[in-house]
Amino acid sequence: CPFALFSFGWRVAPFGPEEAYSHDDAYEMERLCAEYGIRGSDVVFCASVRLSELALPVLVNLLRNVPDSQILFWTGFGEMPIREASVRSIRAALAAAGLLDRIGFDVQLCKTATQHAQSHVVDMSFFCSRWVRWVCCVNRPHRPQSGECQPLVDGSCSPAAHQPTKAAFVGLESV
Repeated sequence: CPFALFSFGWRVAPFGPEEAYSHDDAYEMERLCAEYGIRGSDVVFCASVRLSELALPVLVNLLRNVPDSQILFWTGFGEMPIREASVRSIRAALAAAGLLDRIGFDVQLCKTATQHAQSHVVDMSFFCSRWVRWVCCVNRPHRPQSGECQPLVDGSCSPAAHQPTKAAFVGLESV
């Protein structure tokens, strides 16, 4: 498939330890592309729109550091629709960074007043949860971040815990 792109994203949970993309998450994506010689023009990063709103500078840097890459912002199946204001704020931030032509949206937008109210509550819960955790847990030791919000299995048993080898990507260019 000569026009196939790689789609790279992060696993997310509604209330994970960070609830936003971190500089470490973005760095790992950059490292993956550099290590395996994946051109930015062959990559689409997929990011949750709600988590992205909390970390736009991180994603702007990711797009700048992986030239010609793109980001697709999404809402998940069954996830509460988002407000049009969320799309506008993301578009404005990426336009100000000169990156508007490198983003896309696959989102459900609110259509009713009830959906708008529910979406606002969900958005506020992301914001408030993050700040409450920061205030309450500021003195707790932080465990090393693995890039996963909430691992599904013990890392020692997980195939995801093992770094892929360069051989895993050999030959993909011709697929």
